[in-house]
Amino acid sequence: MKINLSKSVFKGYLIGVMCLVLSINVLAQTAEPITYSNEVKLGASPNIELNLYDITAEVLPSESQSLKIELEYLADGKPEELKRLKEAMQSTILTSLSGGNEVKVDLMFQSNFDLEIMGMKWSKVTFKSNKKESIKLKEFKVKRCLIWLPKNANIDLNLKYSNLKFNNDIVGSCKLDLYDSHLLLNNVSETLIGEAKYSSVKMRNNKRTSINLYECKFNAIECREVRIDAKYTDVNIDQVERLDIETYEGSLVTRSVNDAQLTSKYTSLQFDDVTKLNFSAYEGGLEFNNIGELDLNAKYLEIKGGNLSSLTMREGYENEIKLNTITTIDSKEGKYNEFTISRLEKSCIVSGYEEELEIEFVGSDFEKIELKGKYIEANMSLENVKAHKITGNVQYPDIDLPEERYTIRRKIGDSNELEFLYEFGNVDESSPIIKIEGYEMDLKIQH
Repeated sequence: MKINLSKSVFKGYLIGVMCLVLSINVLAQTAEPITYSNEVKLGASPNIELNLYDITAEVLPSESQSLKIELEYLADGKPEELKRLKEAMQSTILTSLSGGNEVKVDLMFQSNFDLEIMGMKWSKVTFKSNKKESIKLKEFKVKRCLIWLPKNANIDLNLKYSNLKFNNDIVGSCKLDLYDSHLLLNNVSETLIGEAKYSSVKMRNNKRTSINLYECKFNAIECREVRIDAKYTDVNIDQVERLDIETYEGSLVTRSVNDAQLTSKYTSLQFDDVTKLNFSAYEGGLEFNNIGELDLNAKYLEIKGGNLSSLTMREGYENEIKLNTITTIDSKEGKYNEFTISRLEKSCIVSGYEEELEIEFVGSDFEKIELKGKYIEANMSLENVKAHKITGNVQYPDIDLPEERYTIRRKIGDSNELEFLYEFGNVDESSPIIKIEGYEMDLKIQH
């Protein structure tokens, strides 16, 4: 069936719609701020639940053992609906059970329906009360929200599209469920647990953190124990005693860590000082100033470091490792790894396939260098040379060293296979040793 509207009828219809929209916007603009306030007494260590939806709120320290809330909002609708709104807010927003030991603040009561016609916005709000009734409003918007809490409490936070700032500490635990929200905390004395999506969390000090993060930003100053499972997330913790984190395509920055257990993919990591790090990585980057012990299992990782006491790596694959100073290296069964080291202090053990080792200076107190495998290239310079031995058994060797400075004790074979022993100075059983074994090994030593 085909319907034809005359131009005059259509014009009248369009004018009617515009008038309706204009009248609704005028009503919305004339809505006056309304204040809601309520207060309940609390038990000694209460459990407090805060539910926020599309609200900016601030938590202030309470001078008494009570919870107080003050809300300034705009509301527009029919008089009977506004009356029902006030009654519903009074009975819904703040509830208390068990003598003030279980308290709930519910500011997650509205659902919005927004419509835009020719640049004019019209909103319909449904307020859902605890009686499962709906109050239809033309406008409802919280302009200001203040909540007074005592320090001693366990806090459960459920935030959506909200901003919440704590001005006081939480002496207790804190549980999070955040979605597209921003949370600012001071100190949390006990456990911080929960999960967040598309959100940011900032806090000062915490005893224990266990949190799952998705596309978030997490910042903390000092934590004793932290466990994080993160995806597409930036984590920044200034000081942490024990860190256990699994990351995917994000970043981690810390200044001081005592003990860290890390698993990462496509992640950028930066440390200032770490005592012990157990690290499993796939295609990412690690930068640091100082690490004590590094236990590494990695593929396609780029490392740029300052000082490292010990490196242990098993089955490393195509990693690029650049270090200023290292005391000991123990890398076994690796493939296609590149080591660039400014200074080696004590020992270096590398076995694998097609490995490259560049050492600018080998310290005078070094103990041993052992290379074993296939297609390994090593280039090193000995500093303040003391008595030492160079020995090996290699097929297709390429050995370049200043033979005139050594005593040749054994040199059997040719370019196809060579067994050799060189001695520098007066050596004994305890003298440092450089040893190579394998197939197509290249060794260059300079003094």
